[in-house]
Amino acid sequence: EDDLKNFRQWESRTPGHPENFETPGVEVTTGPLGQGIANAVGLALAEKHLAARFNKPDNEIIDHYTYVILGDGCQMEGIANEACSLAGHWGLGKLIAFYDDNHISIDGDTEIAFTESVDKRFEGLGWHVIWVKNGNTGYDEIRAAIKEAKAVKDKPTLIKVTTTIGYGSPNKANSYSVHGSALGAKEVDATRKNLGWPYEPFHVPEDVKGHWSRHVPQGAALEAEWNAKFSAYEKNYKEEAAELKSIITGELPAGWEKALPTYTPESPADATRNLSQQNLNAL
Repeated sequence: EDDLKNFRQWESRTPGHPENFETPGVEVTTGPLGQGIANAVGLALAEKHLAARFNKPDNEIIDHYTYVILGDGCQMEGIANEACSLAGHWGLGKLIAFYDDNHISIDGDTEIAFTESVDKRFEGLGWHVIWVKNGNTGYDEIRAAIKEAKAVKDKPTLIKVTTTIGYGSPNKANSYSVHGSALGAKEVDATRKNLGWPYEPFHVPEDVKGHWSRHVPQGAALEAEWNAKFSAYEKNYKEEAAELKSIITGELPAGWEKALPTYTPESPADATRNLSQQNLNAL
């Protein structure tokens, strides 16, 4: 509860942009627009590459999806398009991106700068595209879209979810004033009344707590299931299991530096990009 109260405050565990090494469970630092989707493409590629390298006909030890949420600001960035172009080219079928299509950026309505058809662009990039028209309350539509996305194995999926920014706020919804600023006490109160939410600030009703808490034993069961799967994998494929373990822990193989080429002043001159390539290939 204290973490929620400290949202976006100095030294908080709940900053606006989480940072690696600062908050448990956060693996990458994001912030610059487009970086999150680019990270997601990298993570989805890692899944596909590890699966190709380590999965066996009797034990698919790597088998997970990568989900990401991106907004209008991310869609405007060049890096987002470049990364998504690669994702389409590679056919990363286990990458599912939710595009929060609310027509608002920090500068105002997207009408001022961004009016392209994102759907058509992603189709052109080789993605499967789904549109959820009611992202505010269309939970069943969202569930159905995820199910459809998971059924498409050969392409990444963009789920365009049309929403109202600041949904429920009577005076600030659908405006850029709610994009990066707190609503303020008066508007929070008006929003509570508008949404019919009669509870005190930060109170979590029992039925909500119960609904979310069920994920704790579910998550523990899934982890135990995977650990058992890995134990079986380890028995049958000792070498691959050891290699996969070292990748997971980030431990480099003994004597890795011996694989690097050596150079002397007598070595023939070469472009630094070629020297870099030789070292990367050796690694």
